[in-house]
Amino acid sequence: MNYNSGINQYKKVNAQSLRTAPPQEVVRMLLSGAMDKIAFAKGAIEREHFLDRQQNIRGARQIIDALRSALNMDEGGGVADNLDELYDYMVRRLFDANKTADIDALDEVHELLGELKTGWDQVCEQHRGSQDELAASSMVIGTA
Repeated sequence: MNYNSGINQYKKVNAQSLRTAPPQEVVRMLLSGAMDKIAFAKGAIEREHFLDRQQNIRGARQIIDALRSALNMDEGGGVADNLDELYDYMVRRLFDANKTADIDALDEVHELLGELKTGWDQVCEQHRGSQDELAASSMVIGTA
């Protein structure tokens, strides 16, 4: 299997997982996907591959926009408000990173996404099987 067919297979498996996974797992996958895109963009900057940098930063922004649009602002309360502001900040930092090839901005957004993912990982692990806690997280992400 060559490199491109391996990537295509990975995309196919992830697309299937997104369709069948519980909403909380989808959020975890999206956070991981955005982190991957940022890592690829950082590598593209280091290799001076302008187009790869743009495509990967755009992909990370699109994932963050999707996470942001899934927030349930009516029922999510302060958590949804804080996430909305954080996602907005990350998108602006990614715009800056794309415009100026700023690796520090990419690192900052990657770290923020990592902290969010760690939080989601902990919530999902601590409350695996606890429908009340998972329902509460669903209200924040608009899946209840």
